[in-house]
Amino acid sequence: MRIAGYIDDPLMKITLLEMNHRFSIKFELDGMEQTYKLPDGTGREKHQLEKLLTLEMRQRVVGQFRVMKDIRKGLSRTTPDNDDVDFPTII
Repeated sequence: MRIAGYIDDPLMKITLLEMNHRFSIKFELDGMEQTYKLPDGTGREKHQLEKLLTLEMRQRVVGQFRVMKDIRKGLSRTTPDNDDVDFPTII
């Protein structure tokens, strides 16, 4: 997989990836990521892929990050306290 380029965004990092002539778009924000594999024929140039990322589409991605952040908060509340964790004995 190779990095085909980046798309500027003030809130999140957007990376265009290519593998075997197929493209994916990866979004990163606050330690979370979303990757969408695009169907063949979607576009092979950066400017074509940028056109897909309308303001509405970017807002939907950010909305999904909000959902993911809520899930992450819930997971952090359910992790055991440090006293409950068994560490292996190191000799």
